[in-house]
Amino acid sequence: MKALYDKVSEKDWQATVREIAKAYKWEDACAWTRMYSPAGVPDLILVRPPRIIFVELKTEKGTVSEKQAYWGALLQSCPPVEYYLWRPSDVDRVHDILGETEA
Repeated sequence: MKALYDKVSEKDWQATVREIAKAYKWEDACAWTRMYSPAGVPDLILVRPPRIIFVELKTEKGTVSEKQAYWGALLQSCPPVEYYLWRPSDVDRVHDILGETEA
């Protein structure tokens, strides 16, 4: 199964996560390019009141930049905001988290 996850591009992974979010009735917004958002800002913002989730998406082998790590730590220090780093192998966890009724 790991070999299958290794073939998933970040673009395809983002599309998958957005589809999962939509199925669980989350609204989403994504950071398009550095021109529109600062470097390191997470790829997705998911909202389904009373929850808000910021998500950094990576391929299985993708690395987190210093700016991304900074933003992740910053967001994790702001409860009740949720922050996650998801890779294709986390797909079951994504379903679990987005399917929850409350954090």
